[in-house]
Amino acid sequence: MNGILEVIIAIAVIGYLLVRRVLGEPAEGKRMLLLPAILTVIGLVQITQVSQSGVSLAFLAASTAVSVLIGVLRGASVRVFERDGLVFMKYTAVSIGLLVANVVIRLGAGLLLGVIDPSASDSVSKGVLLALGASLLAEGLVVLFKAVGTSGRIVWAKGRKGAPHQTSAFLDGLQERARDRLDVATRPAAPVSQTSPLSWGRDDRADEHPTRARTGHHSDIAAYDHPDRDRRRSRDRRRGRDHPGRRVR
Repeated sequence: MNGILEVIIAIAVIGYLLVRRVLGEPAEGKRMLLLPAILTVIGLVQITQVSQSGVSLAFLAASTAVSVLIGVLRGASVRVFERDGLVFMKYTAVSIGLLVANVVIRLGAGLLLGVIDPSASDSVSKGVLLALGASLLAEGLVVLFKAVGTSGRIVWAKGRKGAPHQTSAFLDGLQERARDRLDVATRPAAPVSQTSPLSWGRDDRADEHPTRARTGHHSDIAAYDHPDRDRRRSRDRRRGRDHPGRRVR
């Protein structure tokens, strides 16, 4: 595949995705992950077929890293919402601006490399699909991260002409785990007891035995509840008045 064909494919992919995502489309795992991954692999294969200088390799690494960063920012700017039970994604004005900026930066860097190292002209065109695929893959991962927290369902591919949607057990599992974490995070906390740990159990004993809490006596018989003993002491006091020499206990 020559460099001009790669550029044509890149322009076609960008135009196709731009139109669909400006209007809004379902967040399909196939378009968010599989298509960018295929473009990235094709770009890597094309690069290995051309001899690279140190300058061209540094250019490819830097331009790809910038594309990935712009892809992350673009994914964060994409609007994600639920419609008809599915997760939808839509480009905002910021998303479009970042996509245009990515193309301009990539073309400008390619022209700069051509000036610095004219022999690396093939590397300029050969790295287009790699940069595009890496950028779209980064965008798709960020959009997927945002989509798993919505109430809609992420499908692998939307059914055509009334056919059922193709689902993915992996995407369904991601959404289930995200919703479980959200349920745990929003679950109300258990009420905290107003009593201190030192009073645990002591209040219950005081309710059952009021006298024990006041006197510290641990007998089942209250401290003041001894009528026979009181009568005996009263009798001894009377005897002491009658017999002064007798000591009263």
